[in-house]
Amino acid sequence: MEVDGAEEKEKEGPLKTKKSKERALKKKKNSEKNKEKMAVAREDDGFNTKGEVRFEPKQKFKHKKVNRRLLARTSAKVMKKKRRKVMTKGYSGATTTEVSSHKERVMLTRLLTLSTLLSVCQSIIDPRSVLDSLPSYKNYTEMRKKYFEIIRDYPYGDADFRCAPMEPSPGGPKDVHHLRPSDIRVVAAIGDSLTAGREALTNATIDFGTEYRGIAFDAGADESLTTRTTIPNILSRFSSSIIGGSHGTRKGRIAIDRGDPSSDFNVAISGSFSSDLMDQKRLRASKAINFEEDWKLITIFAGSNDLCKYGIDNTTDYSPEAFVSRVNETLTFIKEKIPRSFINLMPPFNVFVLNGTHESAPFCEQFHHIACPSLFTLTPEEGSALFKGYTEGLADLPKQFNDEPFAVTVNGALNMQRLPQIWGTPHYALLAVDCFHFSGFTHDVAAKLVWQNLIKPENARGDANDFANLQLQTVGCPSEVCPYLYSTLTECASTQPAQLVLVDSHLVAGHNSKPAAVLAIFGVFLGCTVLAVGTVATIVRVRRRYNRRVSERTPLLTAHYYEIF
Repeated sequence: MEVDGAEEKEKEGPLKTKKSKERALKKKKNSEKNKEKMAVAREDDGFNTKGEVRFEPKQKFKHKKVNRRLLARTSAKVMKKKRRKVMTKGYSGATTTEVSSHKERVMLTRLLTLSTLLSVCQSIIDPRSVLDSLPSYKNYTEMRKKYFEIIRDYPYGDADFRCAPMEPSPGGPKDVHHLRPSDIRVVAAIGDSLTAGREALTNATIDFGTEYRGIAFDAGADESLTTRTTIPNILSRFSSSIIGGSHGTRKGRIAIDRGDPSSDFNVAISGSFSSDLMDQKRLRASKAINFEEDWKLITIFAGSNDLCKYGIDNTTDYSPEAFVSRVNETLTFIKEKIPRSFINLMPPFNVFVLNGTHESAPFCEQFHHIACPSLFTLTPEEGSALFKGYTEGLADLPKQFNDEPFAVTVNGALNMQRLPQIWGTPHYALLAVDCFHFSGFTHDVAAKLVWQNLIKPENARGDANDFANLQLQTVGCPSEVCPYLYSTLTECASTQPAQLVLVDSHLVAGHNSKPAAVLAIFGVFLGCTVLAVGTVATIVRVRRRYNRRVSERTPLLTAHYYEIF
């Protein structure tokens, strides 16, 4: 029995080995088939057998039809069995992600790369992470504070407004050329970031990009004239029903197509060019006004961005002729669509005066490379000639538009050939923290200068070229004889200059004289001294004469003077 059992085991051994080999061979064949199917599936997914992106397939099927859906499904099942954990390091640290296929791994890698790029871009465009780290920016902000110390007593607004009350024109204005401030019902403004009040009150990088529309010199309506000078706030003292001024602040630009409720009729758009003026012409319809009957004051102040792009962007024509043509087109539209309008047309701000900041403030030069590249591509002479072409082109427009229901006046109150100087450097309190836009101080002063020109004949108007030698003025008052907003066709029997009240001269940028208050006190003291000395001398002389004999007294004094004593 034992011998037979041993013989059976000897027979089973070779048989079992043979079966094992067959199973192993079958398993090997199945494995090769699975690899072949995986390769096909990967090629269908856009990858080669090594997991690389396939540009040319390395394997082609000899048969005509292939059930690719079945192959892809089989491949997914195989890969599911070999699922493993992959450690990937993302933007926020190490994270564990289960990846079921090579395609998912590639997709995850791409997403992580994109996340990294976005984080880098955010650090580049975020002013808080860049500007605060620049020594030149820190130096500029510290230097700017010193200039604000000079104007710390500047009287924002006009707390002592002295203009007499004004009634609207009896029976309404005769025409647009005899329009009183009290006749104005609606204010509006068209322009760029200067009219939007961008960076006007920005003091920290966290506020960069903020528009302070409520204090914009030509359209703001925040506070009141007591504390803030703007054209709408001035008009509100003559007409209590003024509407259209903008309020508050906002981050970023308003949308061209829908505007912003807080902006009212201030439709200025930061970063806009003269080619965008026709996009801003759509003043929002309001039930609060009588569109056909109410008189409107509309300020157009644009073109500074055109000056900055001249010679840089060849896709648009920024020549003086093209600029004037676009303004002309806008005026034509307003005349046809917006009746009873008085247009306060202002030449663009002369950006080339900003070249004067580069020597004393390196940050300004760095920022201007981005904000206004033409400062570096044009010579000072070329820049001045370009600005002159813009202003002279606008000067000819009023003649084409002035008629009874519509008037255009060119207001060059802010024209200047260089920035006002103090301590031999530009007065940096006039510029915002970005060294490009107007500061809140400048908006207040600009409103007073612009208003002053509006109530003066065009041949008597001033500009900002001598701003450094002017005393900062309170709001001027229209003359009693000719109390109108002046156009080229405004006529009066006689004219009187606007009644201006001056504040202390120590507020003047670069002014070298003594403060007016000190001069006033010194004058009073000197007058009192002279009066006292004169009185004492007179009394002494009278007593001497009184002690004389009667025959020695002066006859002219004897009859009257001594009778009083």
